[in-house]
Amino acid sequence: MSVHPNAEQRVVPGTDEPSPGGAKGAGAPALSVLLRELVSAPAAPMPWAEGLYPGRVIGRFELVRELGRGGFGVVFEARDRELGRSVAFKAVYPGTSPRAGEQLLREAEAIAQLQHPNLVTLFDVGRCALGPFLVLELLRGRTLKDRIELGPIPVPEVLAIAMDVAAGLAHAHAAGVVHRDLKPSNVFLCESGAVKVLDFGMAHAFGRQRVSGGTPAYMAPEQWREEPDDARTDVFALGVLLHEMLSGDLPFGPEGEALRAGTPAPRLEVPGAPALPELVACLLELDPARRPRDAADVLDRLRAIAAPAPGPAARRRLARITAAVLASGLLAGAVALTLHRGHATARPAGPRTVAVLPFASLSASQDDAFFADGVHGELITQLARLSGLRVIARGSVQQYPPGARDLRAIGAALGADTILEGTVQRAGDRARIAVQLVDPRSGTELWANRFDRAASDVFAIQTEVALEIAGALGATLSAAERRAITRPPTRDREAHDLFLRGLYYWQRSMGVESDNRTAEELLEKAAARDPAFALAEAWLAAVTVEWKEDCDAARRHAAAAAALEPDLPQLHVALAEICDVCDHDTRAAIRELEHAVRAAPGDATARALLGTMRTTVGAYDAGLDDLRLALALDPRSYLGAIGLARELVIVRRFDEAERACDRARELAPGDVHGLVLCALVPFWRDGDLAPARHALDQLPRELPSAGNGAWSLFQLLAVFPDEALRLAAQDRLASPFSSRPLIPRAYVVGAAHAARGEPEAARAAFAEALPDLEARARAEPTSMLAWLFLARAEAGVGRADEALRDAGRAAALASEPEHRASAQRFVAEIAAAAGRPADAVDALREVLARPDGLVTPAALRVDPRFAPLRGDPRFDALVVDAAARQAGGATPRALPPGAAPRAAP
Repeated sequence: MSVHPNAEQRVVPGTDEPSPGGAKGAGAPALSVLLRELVSAPAAPMPWAEGLYPGRVIGRFELVRELGRGGFGVVFEARDRELGRSVAFKAVYPGTSPRAGEQLLREAEAIAQLQHPNLVTLFDVGRCALGPFLVLELLRGRTLKDRIELGPIPVPEVLAIAMDVAAGLAHAHAAGVVHRDLKPSNVFLCESGAVKVLDFGMAHAFGRQRVSGGTPAYMAPEQWREEPDDARTDVFALGVLLHEMLSGDLPFGPEGEALRAGTPAPRLEVPGAPALPELVACLLELDPARRPRDAADVLDRLRAIAAPAPGPAARRRLARITAAVLASGLLAGAVALTLHRGHATARPAGPRTVAVLPFASLSASQDDAFFADGVHGELITQLARLSGLRVIARGSVQQYPPGARDLRAIGAALGADTILEGTVQRAGDRARIAVQLVDPRSGTELWANRFDRAASDVFAIQTEVALEIAGALGATLSAAERRAITRPPTRDREAHDLFLRGLYYWQRSMGVESDNRTAEELLEKAAARDPAFALAEAWLAAVTVEWKEDCDAARRHAAAAAALEPDLPQLHVALAEICDVCDHDTRAAIRELEHAVRAAPGDATARALLGTMRTTVGAYDAGLDDLRLALALDPRSYLGAIGLARELVIVRRFDEAERACDRARELAPGDVHGLVLCALVPFWRDGDLAPARHALDQLPRELPSAGNGAWSLFQLLAVFPDEALRLAAQDRLASPFSSRPLIPRAYVVGAAHAARGEPEAARAAFAEALPDLEARARAEPTSMLAWLFLARAEAGVGRADEALRDAGRAAALASEPEHRASAQRFVAEIAAAAGRPADAVDALREVLARPDGLVTPAALRVDPRFAPLRGDPRFDALVVDAAARQAGGATPRALPPGAAPRAAP
């Protein structure tokens, strides 16, 4: 990441003074850059400015670090304390210039009216005692100016950036906004691959008087003449940008000298894209009437230039070379061919790692956007079935949408040595898919082709692409793999379209009920239209069990898929989920998942599920290997990173868990589950509560009441009873606090009072929680956790015998090793609360003798839940002995019940 200190200045025609929007040298190292230039004029000392500093809270925004400052403005990275997100806080010094406030207002008005993926987003605007401010999205990456300074930009990248800029400007123009200061420092290339147009401080819109001037090298003739301007002024600046990206030079000089002399821009030559120089010349016409009318017109022309694939002669040449090399066996060696270059590139040995980036849809219809998304997803699925390739999962590549993409950075982030890009276009009954295979380190094109067929043949196109990629990368296909990727899922085009749309809604749903319902309805229509559509039935089985836990429907769909295609990998993933959710049979789920990963070794989802299931039954080494491989296949998966961290914590491999946590925090810094789980690692390892205490200060206003986030927060509050009571008093804990497992809010309050040594208050709260807990245990008699929570509440109200009886019943239900460790830790807490220290020590001894379980000697010394045991010689000796064995690297050993461990010297 970089901070760009903008060097150019805006000028007011007829003067030598910078206008109040210029900037020079105002950058500071930071994690991100929010791109509005700050003035270069030196600022006079202003005591009020001392009021802005890291840690200062203004409204709901806490300033974190300064990103840049100038003559009358300053930008901070800030944290929105209510929403838990990082933002850019942009303030203007009051009283420095009337035009400073005017420009801030212009920017706020312009951005507030514009909502587009290629335009910076305004979150808030306000005024405090120190002056006015804007709050905008915080961007990570670098400016286009920085990218130009790095060296030549390949034509495909130029086109992608220009199309994104044009798309953002087209949206602004449609809303009546003219940017008027487009330049490379106001175009931001985000790490995610998105391109953002920034700095609307000179925008003309909403009837406001125009601000004169601009940045000299990018100003249109009408700006220099102070004549009326419109969208074609931005079109001219976009032409300057294109010229600079393609040639590295400014067409009219850094001060616009040639333009003011009336000299036309020099003609470009762009090998391989002859239409591009003609378009640039058109954009740089000195007469506005001769330019395209607005950015939407430019975008259409750019798309037309980007769409064509290599001509027939080039494709025939590729086919001949490929055939010859295949015949000689060279393609399986260390040679990769390029389509347009006459040289070979060295290739590393071993399986290639391929990232298939999201395909761009060149059609305007939303249905065709579904089509492009579906083609992309199905191609990944096909490639993942090949054992000779390592294919990055869809979840990781989806973070790099079509547009300007830094392939080198993406390859490094994903661990991919090969990247596939493509475009999809459907018109009537025809479909065109153009793809290219690129080495991200060198930018070398390894292979490219275009497929133009009937839309009903789209699967055949995908298959041909998959086979050609496998061949180009030297992957040897077994007969079974070839059959698997060449078998069409359906021959009914409408059923296929319904299926693709259903997957689109399911994969984007993130728990949104309306999207889940739409996905299920579309998949059902696809299966009904083609009764032989096994893949649709398999996905329906997974959807119904995951979303609704409708076991009967899931089994029905799975049976239909099995009758049609019993070896389908997605079928076995669905069957595994049925075994887990409906039958509570973890070992049967493992057998299904082993079948799935044999059929599709690159399926990251199946591999991650397999890893989690294997750790559940105590096969920790195999399970952790699966989870590591799943994360390598899906390196941008937050769930993969935090899932690996969780399993590493369970087996007390805390150092590796912290490394997995670092990745998880990078991917989703605001997620409560990751925030809390990772903050508790030092507590379990070292008894260090400081990071966990810091995590309490980072909790969002709205706390989770379900899922992993609620469960990890419950563990945190158990260690900080004062905080639990404070949050309960603020009414920030939902009731119930969690439903799966059921944890009434009164239970959390009771446990907090008990940890504080307040038995009467604890008794009252636990008594309030008991009816709900008793009802849940009766309704779910095989639920280990239902009986454990009931037992803890019974201990809290003084029913010790019932508490130990129900705790024993829960422990007996723990059929898997990981569950037994959890049960015994809970039994120890219940016995301690019930006044049975000997039983508590026996339970703790069992957990400490295991290779798993969240019990460590360091944590036992500070955990308030076990405070009643401290001072008991059996407990104290157990902790000392466990710490000594841990320090010596000894494997925990089991001791007979009732036997006190030998105290370490």
